[in-house]
Amino acid sequence: MDSKYKKSIAILLIIGAAIFAILIKLIGLEDTIKTLKLADMRLFLFAIFLELFIIGLRSYRWQILLKDVKEHVGLKDLYILILAGTFANNITPGARVGGEPLRAYLLKKNYGIRARHGFATIVVERIYDFLVLAIMAVLSYIYVITVFDLEPKSKLVITVLMVVLILLLSFIAYAMFSERIANKIIHLLPEKHKSGPLDAFPTFRENSLNMLKNPQLFLSMFSLSSFLWLLDVFRVVILFYALNFRVSFIEITMIFSLSVFLSTIPFLPGGLGLTEGAMIGLYTAIGIPLVITVIVTLLDRLIAYWLMILLGGIAAVITHIQEIDIEKINLDKE
Repeated sequence: MDSKYKKSIAILLIIGAAIFAILIKLIGLEDTIKTLKLADMRLFLFAIFLELFIIGLRSYRWQILLKDVKEHVGLKDLYILILAGTFANNITPGARVGGEPLRAYLLKKNYGIRARHGFATIVVERIYDFLVLAIMAVLSYIYVITVFDLEPKSKLVITVLMVVLILLLSFIAYAMFSERIANKIIHLLPEKHKSGPLDAFPTFRENSLNMLKNPQLFLSMFSLSSFLWLLDVFRVVILFYALNFRVSFIEITMIFSLSVFLSTIPFLPGGLGLTEGAMIGLYTAIGIPLVITVIVTLLDRLIAYWLMILLGGIAAVITHIQEIDIEKINLDKE
């Protein structure tokens, strides 16, 4: 694998190990071991299976969107591409941004699918994800602010972050389909990279809007995206049950969606550090013991983040992305 990827992974491992050590020290090694000894490993394995199933369901959703633009790729191939994209997402800053151009590039390179078609399906997929997450996060914010006994400073921080994120995401969504803003952004690119995006944008915009305007497709995509987010929450609930601790599905849904939404701030790859902190802070705010909160958070991140880096690394080898410079992917040409 390219030395740049190795360096990124090494840095993430160091950061991850530091976060792990800090959290374990926070609750104590003895309590950690005692709690894990009582854990139901069958439920932990089921949580891993559920994460793999979620990837499969995402592949199916992507296949539906590709069929809408008259393109077809097998589920197994899409599964591998999503893992490769997840790998790129998890080693680059921001929430699910590094892997999206990569997935479109691999569709073009390996299956001959025009970039403007492939990238349009990926953008629409992300729009549905963020739409569902934003709705859940706003409801969660209202629930957390009104029900939880948080300090005024904590409420202020969460409120400011929510407002900033909603404004930022709204601007990104608007800019994505505004020809005027898109042209301004494209003209900031180096001269040699301008012509392709300028030619491709009208078709990309048309494909994306057609997918979003199709009532039947909108209903199926919104329902499927909502189900995917609920499965993510269900995975966390399973981990609580694996530690013999019963929790409210509604409360975990509220906390999970809010913490993931806040982690979209592009500080570290995959929201590393911020996601853990948000989850732990909100879980303990509803009275869940700190030792349970920390262990569940670490186990969940082990499955949803670190396992995906491992499997994504395998997919990276299969799809040869070690030969690709993610930052210099060129989607200009058909």
